[in-house]
Amino acid sequence: MIFDQQISQIEKTEKREKLNDMSILMQYTERLYSGQTAKIDIRIFDVNQNKLKEFNQNYGYIPNTNIKITVLDKNGQIFSSSDGITNERGFYNTGFFIPKNSQSGTFTVIINAENDNSKLSETIQIFNLGEVPDHDSP
Repeated sequence: MIFDQQISQIEKTEKREKLNDMSILMQYTERLYSGQTAKIDIRIFDVNQNKLKEFNQNYGYIPNTNIKITVLDKNGQIFSSSDGITNERGFYNTGFFIPKNSQSGTFTVIINAENDNSKLSETIQIFNLGEVPDHDSP
C-alpha cells in the first residue's frame, strides 16, 4: 500500500505543468529581398526580472534553454528549421536564406523555448519582398 502511494506521488510530480515564467525577446530581420538571409537573435529572460522586455538587459537571462525554430512558407509548409540551446547569457541566434528568384510572401516563424521548469512559444512574421527592384529601368 505504501509503495502504491509513492508511485502515485511520483506520477503527480512528473505530470505537473511547466510554468510560463520566462519571456522570449527577439531582434530579427523584418523585411528582406530574395537572395538575402533573415537573421533572428533570441534572448530568454526570467519574466519577473525583465518586466520592461529590454532585449539588451544585462541580468535576469536564462541560460541552457532549449530553442526550436520552425519557419513556415506562405503555404504553411516547413521552409526551414533549427534548434539549439541558449548560451550563458540566454542568447541564441539563427537565420535562414531566401533563394534568389523567390516570389514575395510572408514567412511565419515559430520560436519554442523550453527548460526543466518553463515552456513558452512565440510567433513572428518575416516578409520576403521578392526580387530586388532594378532602379535603373524606366
